[in-house]
Order: sequence, then structure tokens, then C-alpha cells
Amino acid sequence: MRSSKNSSRPGWWLLLCAAAACLPLPASAIVWPTPIRRFASCRILVGKNASAAVRQSQELLTLTQTRVRAATPPGGNAAAASRMASLYAVMADAQGMLELDAEARASAEKGLALAPDPRDPVHVELRLADVAASTTVRALPLH
Repeated sequence: MRSSKNSSRPGWWLLLCAAAACLPLPASAIVWPTPIRRFASCRILVGKNASAAVRQSQELLTLTQTRVRAATPPGGNAAAASRMASLYAVMADAQGMLELDAEARASAEKGLALAPDPRDPVHVELRLADVAASTTVRALPLH
């Protein structure tokens, strides 16, 4: 015969699971999801089709700026600034691939304004894009 003590365990466990399922989710996670997949595909696109990467990063940047103006994003403005700096880094890389050095440098400078900490990986990436855009390789004459 089973004891009444053991037969009540599944009931309490089920009640505990049901209570945990009813806990409220943070509203910011529902209101503004991070477009991680689109950002990752934009990063990959730089090496394959730099023109498309520039367009896509501009679209994501516009979307992010619009959402920042509309409401405070999840993680606050610091998270949005980091996200925008990352998009400027992608844009600078793609513009550098297209040999649009002035535009690449401008994008890198905008991103650096959003990611001023030199220990931030995004800052390092933007510095590299800035150096690459400002360093032009000129062909030597074949005389």
C-alpha cells in the first residue's frame, strides 16, 4: 500500500510548476526583441555582398534609432548605443570593402562616439575600420 505522504508529492509539484508558468514576463522582452539574426546575417553579408550589407545595416540602424526614440529599449540606452555602434562597425567594414573610404571613416567615427570605452570589442573593431579607411594603398608606377 502507498502512503498518503507519497501520493501527494505529484500534486504539489504540479501546483508549483503551474504557479511558475503564471509568473509575469518582463514587458521589455515582449515589446522590443533584439534582431540578432538580422544583425548576424548582415555581418556575414559583408564578405559576400558588401552593397547589400550596407543597405541592411542602414535599415537596422534606422529601425534601432526609431525604437530608441519611441521608448526606452531593453537594457536601457547603453544597450541601444552598443547595438548602434555595432551596426556602424558593420557599415564601416562593408563601405571599406566597396572602397568608399570617406563613408567608412564617417561610419566608424559615428560608432566610436557611441562606444567610447577602448576596452569594448566594438570600439576596437571601429578603430580598426577607421584605420583601414584612412590608410589607402596606392599602386606604384611600373616604370
